[in-house]
Amino acid sequence: MTFEDFPWRTVLACNAVGLSIYAIGLCLMSRLGTAWGMLYAAYCLWMEWRVLSGSCRSCCYFGKRCGFGKGRLSSLLFGKGTGQKLSEKQISWKDLAPDFMVSLVPLAAGSLILTRDFS
Repeated sequence: MTFEDFPWRTVLACNAVGLSIYAIGLCLMSRLGTAWGMLYAAYCLWMEWRVLSGSCRSCCYFGKRCGFGKGRLSSLLFGKGTGQKLSEKQISWKDLAPDFMVSLVPLAAGSLILTRDFS
């Protein structure tokens, strides 16, 4: 099934998951200190900018409401990409590592908090 514009309930559900991950990560990182929490928040913002300015500009949903709602947002902030189509792009670990770090860094911080505060 394909959509010209995804239903709002899909957009809301997908963004709820992503925002929950960011919020849990921010809570964990903030337990290590305010500076760590601020660095994590800045990293999350950078990740969103990276997706909007990179992948979304080359997506077929650019200017439309995709499953994450970022196609329209990207079109408001950036022009249409002129690069290679998203489906033809070669993805490497270098491209994926920053995405994994959004979850892995707070997981490591949570483990550190548990071992540090455990008695």
